[in-house]
Amino acid sequence: MYMYIYLILFSILIILMILIFMSGNKIKKSIPPTFTINKNVGKGNKDIFLEFSEYTGIIIEPRKHKAIKFVLDNFMQNLDNKWNFIFFHGSDNINYVENIINEMPKNQQQRILLINMNIKNLSINDYNIILSNSDIYKFIPTEMFLIFQTDTMICNNNNNFIESFMLYDYVGAPWYNKSIGNGGLSLRRKSKMLEIIAEKSRRNGEPEDVYFGNCCKKTKLTKPDFEVAKTFSVENVASNHTFGIHKPWGTTFFGKTRRLNMLRPICPQLDLLISLQGVE
Repeated sequence: MYMYIYLILFSILIILMILIFMSGNKIKKSIPPTFTINKNVGKGNKDIFLEFSEYTGIIIEPRKHKAIKFVLDNFMQNLDNKWNFIFFHGSDNINYVENIINEMPKNQQQRILLINMNIKNLSINDYNIILSNSDIYKFIPTEMFLIFQTDTMICNNNNNFIESFMLYDYVGAPWYNKSIGNGGLSLRRKSKMLEIIAEKSRRNGEPEDVYFGNCCKKTKLTKPDFEVAKTFSVENVASNHTFGIHKPWGTTFFGKTRRLNMLRPICPQLDLLISLQGVE
């Protein structure tokens, strides 16, 4: 009797594993193999963009997210003209993003290259697949680039901190397990990301920041220690002396109220960013 029950449970487990595997493959195939440069607004000309880029800010957002304008303004105002930006948008938010860019001063528009991913939306796994595939890196013109999202911002008083992190290959907010670091706001070295992709494939379901941060045997990343990483970004480890933040309100654990109260003096627009979380 027990053996029969075990066999049934084992069969169900096998079926579930097959379904998960098939689902993962389906998601992977949904990612377009190429991206299209949007020439309607912004820089539009990739060759000119390449010529004037020393560092690149990267945002991947296919939704009509309420925080897009705020976040773009924040990063463009806090990073000097050494930085240009690439916005990977979707097919559904193309007009939404173009309108935001068109409202910017001309000198700001010239710092942005829009690239259409030709997709309506992204799952978390889709996002992980995009960043762990070499295709997207063909469009990133600089060795050092900064990933940011619609739940991130630079703390105005500390915007000059970014220069001190350029010696590292990968920097993100530290986690409480002492590992480095969260990918939502992260500074990365392009050549090292490509080395990792060439050395080892990301496991299906594995977060891309865990994949890059903990890989590999051959490719070694230069990363800051725990205390230094706290001065780059805050997610769930509190600090009142940091360059930026990535969703520090996202978890109620590890003293959320204390963490937010520590950040408000150096990130005075924190509550505005929180209020803008959502899509139209």
